[in-house]
Amino acid sequence: YLRAERLRDKAMASFAEEVEVTEVNRYIEEETYRLLRNSLGCLPPACRSVFELALDGYKAREIAEKLNIAEETVKKQKQIARRILKEKFGRLSLFFLPML
Repeated sequence: YLRAERLRDKAMASFAEEVEVTEVNRYIEEETYRLLRNSLGCLPPACRSVFELALDGYKAREIAEKLNIAEETVKKQKQIARRILKEKFGRLSLFFLPML
């Protein structure tokens, strides 16, 4: 009984730590996304419109169709936006640029 109780306690402690880490990760993700959204004003208008759609989950092809521009233009605008945001945020950009 005591052995099973210890195993249960360890499992609960591990689960509690995992929940805390998950909550912290979710907070970091939300805060990074908020910072990113608030900084879109520093982008040129064409980059901003493309990047906002990318943040909303649209693919390059969908963005191109929606804005009536070439898919290569979308990719280039995203590249320019990433470069500008990387310069602005430095190492923090490692959190959000890979996902876009």
